Amino acid sequence: SYSDLKIDGHIGENTDVSTGLAA
Repeated sequence: SYSDLKIDGHIGENTDVSTGLAA
């Protein structure tokens, strides 16, 4: 998710519809 990107610094398992990022 977007929060995962900000906190973990990479794309995590949890994806958000708002970001559209794939796991």
